[in-house]
Amino acid sequence: MSEALTTAVVIPPRHRFDYLPVGLFGSVMGLTGPSVAWRLAHSRYGTPDWVADAIGALAVLAFFAVLAGYVAKSISAPAAVAVAVAVAVAVAAEFRHPIAGNLFGTILISLLLLPIVLARSACRWPKPCGASARSACWRSRG
Repeated sequence: MSEALTTAVVIPPRHRFDYLPVGLFGSVMGLTGPSVAWRLAHSRYGTPDWVADAIGALAVLAFFAVLAGYVAKSISAPAAVAVAVAVAVAVAAEFRHPIAGNLFGTILISLLLLPIVLARSACRWPKPCGASARSACWRSRG
């Protein structure tokens, strides 16, 4: 009897943070929009404003959760690879990707939208937040 030769294809294991895309920052934008819309509905139709605060708090929590995950992706490395090389491999490969590379803008857009949600909270604590918080409160008439 002849035995068939089998060859094993070794696929290198992917790190668990390789599955965390930068596009998840888009979820922060998706949560900020309903918060702002609910705030507008409160001012025009008298809907409860706590819903806008809850959605806004969820948006802030989502931002920091995704940010923590992406920072962990940036600094985590397999045992055999140096940290600086892991950053270059994990993040730079995603940055060079023809589709995923365009999603790096969602980080900055999320940072631009979060102050809209946080302006109401800054009105409650103007002393610790300083002049920029008072300016945001004055502009939003919060």
